Amino acid sequence: MLIVLGLSIYFAKRIASPITVLNQAVNKIIQFQQREAVVIKGNDEVAELALNFNVMTSTLFNIKDDLELTLKQIGEKNAQILKDAVRFKRWESSSFIGIIRGDTTGKIVDVNDTFLSMLGYSREDFELGAVSWMKVSDYQYEQSDEMAFETLAESGEIPAYEKVFVGKHGDQMTALIGGATFDDDRDEFIAFIVDITSQKQAEERINKLAFYDDLTGAMNRYSFENDIKDCMERIEGRSIDDHIRKRHQFALLLINLDKFSQFNLIYNEEMADELLRAVVDKIKVVLPSGCEIYRYSGDSFFIIVQDCLRNVDGDQLYENKPSFSYNLADKLVDIIAAPVVIDGEMVSITASIGLLENYVPSINHKDLKPLLELTMKGAKADGGNRFAVATVREIAFLRRQFDLIYAMQNHSFLDELYLVLQPQFDTAKNIVGTEALVRWNSPELGNIRPDEFIALAEQNGKIVEIDTWVIEQVCELLAVYNSNKSYAGSISINISAKHIAQPSFLKRFTSTIEDYGVSFEQITLELTESVLVADFQLISEKMQTLREKGVRFSIDDFGTGYSSLSYIKNLPVTELKIDKTFIDSIVSSDSYVPIVNLIIQMANALNLKIVAEGVENQIQLDYLEAQRGNVAIQGYYFSKPLPVEEWVSRFIN
Repeated sequence: MLIVLGLSIYFAKRIASPITVLNQAVNKIIQFQQREAVVIKGNDEVAELALNFNVMTSTLFNIKDDLELTLKQIGEKNAQILKDAVRFKRWESSSFIGIIRGDTTGKIVDVNDTFLSMLGYSREDFELGAVSWMKVSDYQYEQSDEMAFETLAESGEIPAYEKVFVGKHGDQMTALIGGATFDDDRDEFIAFIVDITSQKQAEERINKLAFYDDLTGAMNRYSFENDIKDCMERIEGRSIDDHIRKRHQFALLLINLDKFSQFNLIYNEEMADELLRAVVDKIKVVLPSGCEIYRYSGDSFFIIVQDCLRNVDGDQLYENKPSFSYNLADKLVDIIAAPVVIDGEMVSITASIGLLENYVPSINHKDLKPLLELTMKGAKADGGNRFAVATVREIAFLRRQFDLIYAMQNHSFLDELYLVLQPQFDTAKNIVGTEALVRWNSPELGNIRPDEFIALAEQNGKIVEIDTWVIEQVCELLAVYNSNKSYAGSISINISAKHIAQPSFLKRFTSTIEDYGVSFEQITLELTESVLVADFQLISEKMQTLREKGVRFSIDDFGTGYSSLSYIKNLPVTELKIDKTFIDSIVSSDSYVPIVNLIIQMANALNLKIVAEGVENQIQLDYLEAQRGNVAIQGYYFSKPLPVEEWVSRFIN
């Protein structure tokens, strides 16, 4: 009995009690209330069981901690996803960017309200299937869309590109579109659409301002310069044989309206503008594809003809048929001259056209304009309302002008100039004055006629340098012979409008006279009527200032320009020069030349000196002498223009 009791106590202490502890620990673990280890001393199986239990408990609680952390993270992520979804939905509905969700087949799965409003659709329209990719896409962008979907399939992205969407009512929206797939499977994509219609319209307006004439709608001068340069570069890239074989592939026409400035004066600026628009509209009627019209200046237009192998009537060109460009120029002359109704009034105008039909290897694109202007002026000289074709003569003349212009740019140009002096006599053969004339002897080009280089100098501004040089030479000459009072006459100097219009003219001219110690009374400035007409007020003020100092003024080539008693009366003019063309009309002793008579009578009435230019025979001299005026004679009959040395030897003491 005692043994049994002892064994019972032993088992209760060694087995039952630890089991109870383990059981309690298990209950706490089930409720996740226990993290401390169970301590059971000994080396038996119960102690080992407790040790294993502690390991299991630690592992279990670690798993619990990891699980709780994972669940927390999942919860936070889900909360963020929900938050982002709400935020995205809110942004999607309020964004100015259109959004499309679709699949890789091109089907539109969903869109935001912004995209619908861009195209004028409602949510109901979308839900009823009215908004599909094909329906809202312009057919011209089909290839761009295909390329975008191919790129999407390969890379998962849609590179941004422009396309046009078609609205519910047929209106178009230019948009910038780009996007990407949702995931690696690339089953669906999202695309973002930005409406750039207003920007494109602004670009078009800017482009129109930059490249088109605002008044007529024709392309402008800037476009012409670019296009003719490109055209010539393409032509120059072909062989000469190809040019001969296809000689009708290039032509250039310059159209200038005849007497347009008079039309402007007779009517008004508004009607003149309407006429220009009407002319361009008429020209466009006969221009086939491959031809373009450009408004180069006020009433001047260029037409570039490229690769037009058919004539105006559509017939194929052959060797024995008139050329396309000839037919076109002829039709243009006729259609421009046709009357039009403007503001209820029937009006008409004609045009002169210069035509260059074939490619000229030695002419570059910068040379074409002056060549066509020269040719067009030939058509005007023949009466206008016609076209003229650039010939070898015009091309040779143009090359000569280019040679002269190039020679003028030489730094030694002024050193190549020299003076000649043509004396003026009274009818008793006494010298009463002298005109200083400039001549040019170029080492490369030889002696150049004044009528060649003076006009060019007027155009390129060199005339100011020439005038300044002549004034210096004349003052130096007078200063030498004034020192011993050997010459008391005056010397006439021609002055350009461009020179006298210079702000510094008065100061420089006056200082030159004073520096050489020359008397102002010894200088006569000759001005043409065109100079006076150019800027009457400016010229008259400077003339008055110099006249008060003693400078004399002569009107050169009187009667050939815009002769007016008003400027003769109101300007400090001391002399009129009768142009040689009127003197040439005196051909016999019984000649009657009313213009010559009228000029002399008018000069006598106004107490002005008369100089008759170009007197070459006794008949002309006798006629002028018979008019009983204060007439000075200048011409080959008494003396040609003389080198300075010969003039000095003949007329100085």
